[in-house]
Amino acid sequence: MNGKLYAIGGGTSGGRLATNESYTPGDVWVTKSSMPTALESFAAAVVGGKFHALGGQQNGAVYTVNLVYDPGTDRWTGRAPMPQPRAASSNGAGVINGIVYVPGGHGGDGLYTKSLYAYNPSTNAWSSKAPMPAAIGCGGSGVLGSKLYVYGTCGPDGTAQGGCMPTTRRPTAGAAGSAPRP
Repeated sequence: MNGKLYAIGGGTSGGRLATNESYTPGDVWVTKSSMPTALESFAAAVVGGKFHALGGQQNGAVYTVNLVYDPGTDRWTGRAPMPQPRAASSNGAGVINGIVYVPGGHGGDGLYTKSLYAYNPSTNAWSSKAPMPAAIGCGGSGVLGSKLYVYGTCGPDGTAQGGCMPTTRRPTAGAAGSAPRP
């Protein structure tokens, strides 16, 4: 973000972290303003040069937080909370045309969901999109063109199991599908 790498939040054997550190390649790590809430397993996205931490968990509690970090002011701001608590959306969030898409995760029960939420930072509003074809969590995601690609581990009942079920989602067109992993 803005030519720097950031390490924000997470967890250790001693608990959850609220740390926020930036690194400029060829330079040193610099401590920045800590997150207002120590979190792990949150979805993350950068929009307009600002970092968004969405959902997450701490000591078993799952949150709806939407925390935005502005590196220009070194400040965190709370924005409209997610519609439902979500963790293990650590597969990330995708940004398409300035809209942040948060796929899957779980609401605290350990069962991954097919949910797909969209957040518009300009209007500070959330909406629910058509569900994904499969429940996904703890995987990864990326955007190519106008498609959000999501993959993760889940079983037929939504519980965590080995394996992968990649899915693609074109949120703007509402089309969805799945493809086998190469």
